[in-house]
Amino acid sequence: MNLSAVVRLTGINENTLRAWERRHGAVEPTRESNGRRSYTERDVERIKLLWTLVHEGHAIGRIANLDTDKLKEMVANSLAPQVGETRVDDAKVQRVLGEIIAALEKFHLEDLHHILQRARFDMSIKDIVINLMRPLLLRVGHMTYEGQLSLTQEHLLSSLLRDYLGNIHQSLSPYGFSSRANAKAVVLTTREGDQHEFNILLAAILANLYQFRTYYLGTSMPVADLLDCCKRMNADFLVVGFTPLPSEREIVTPAAFLSALDKGLPRRVTFCLGGAQPAALTSLSSEREVLPIHGLQALDQFFSTQSKL
Repeated sequence: MNLSAVVRLTGINENTLRAWERRHGAVEPTRESNGRRSYTERDVERIKLLWTLVHEGHAIGRIANLDTDKLKEMVANSLAPQVGETRVDDAKVQRVLGEIIAALEKFHLEDLHHILQRARFDMSIKDIVINLMRPLLLRVGHMTYEGQLSLTQEHLLSSLLRDYLGNIHQSLSPYGFSSRANAKAVVLTTREGDQHEFNILLAAILANLYQFRTYYLGTSMPVADLLDCCKRMNADFLVVGFTPLPSEREIVTPAAFLSALDKGLPRRVTFCLGGAQPAALTSLSSEREVLPIHGLQALDQFFSTQSKL
């Protein structure tokens, strides 16, 4: 089967698959008389396994040359409950969510502040980031859309969370990076014009938890400034959050933004992209490693694996 069929069947994008083939020899498709790649069903099975494991946080360079049976074993183990694995106390999370919403509905900001501070002591930072903040933001956004909360209430919560999460991020950030001199560098931001900050701030907190040299640039970074930062900080990973924007607010398209970054940064810099449209990825070089991020859990798994390399 051809490359387009493989993309449809596996969910991988063309640029990433080409990079896996060229740089890591993950699969070796044959060539038709016209020079186009041709893949077997076994190739497709292997690509699906690799794609699953990469989303679990494994580095492609460490697993690309493992045999297919070993990949199947790894996928089976990753989906099975692990001995001693800690589970999120869902009842606790739901209770805290309910308390936050109740306080917000009554405009009780002091209570809201105390609830969040208590959560800081009752829950791990990772649980706050992945299991509390994301569901909270989604629920409040939905309630505001449905008219159950006012825009004023949403903005009040956003202001409080901005300070709350900023303090957590700052508490994890060293005043100097000497203690992390040998750690990989992560740069995080959004494209110019995109002011949606919470997901990228949550991602920065996760990066700090894993002791990376973390450079959180906030939102709306112009390409030229972002290129300069990545070069000066010797970035290993560039994490960019993409939110669809109305045409009147779109300063640069995702495709144009990524293309400029791709041309200006060394190929060794891995792009970790949240929410980028598949069409935008076609603008990237086949030699660029690209990891589409489908949620904070996937990013957490990726950071966990990279921190051990």
